[in-house]
Amino acid sequence: AEVLKLPDFAPQGVTRETGRVAVYAGNQFAVTSGVISSLAQIETKNLILPVHYENIDPKQQQPVVAYRYTTRPFQLQLLVRRQQPALTGTAEHAVTIGTRKIRMHSQLDLKLAGAPKSTITLKLPPGYLLLNAVAAPELNDWSTTSAENGDLLHLELTSPQTGHVMLDLTGVIPREPGELQPSLQLPLAIAAD
Repeated sequence: AEVLKLPDFAPQGVTRETGRVAVYAGNQFAVTSGVISSLAQIETKNLILPVHYENIDPKQQQPVVAYRYTTRPFQLQLLVRRQQPALTGTAEHAVTIGTRKIRMHSQLDLKLAGAPKSTITLKLPPGYLLLNAVAAPELNDWSTTSAENGDLLHLELTSPQTGHVMLDLTGVIPREPGELQPSLQLPLAIAAD
């Protein structure tokens, strides 16, 4: 984590002063407080600052942390680090077992959290032949690479992002007609880069 110390600032010729300090950070950063003195933490939910800044829209972005001070000097040290990427989601699969093939249709609702990512990787079942991959409108391109126990599907998004990404995959797995108990493996999201 990077340590940031708030620089000292004060109005000149003022004998007693009170004020508030609000800290804003992009979604890709995790901010925690380090050394604090002469500051009291306040609720950020309804904090409205009298000054407007060009990069901050108070209606869309809340402060990560906010403090009130009544005396000077005060000290505020922040620990800033990049968010670790996290990939979670839910999946619904429809499987039709035919005489010569297993048809799979998968809908995945993936949530990218932490640092914005531009590529999602899925592990495909062995022998899976991808017929269609759709992630409207986020999908820019896709490719597969060979891997042990099935291929990897790499989905390239139009831009790095966080939030929900909906995927719709259709594919088939060939099977022998005499195979009475086919084993089923389903597409699985394994990484976001």
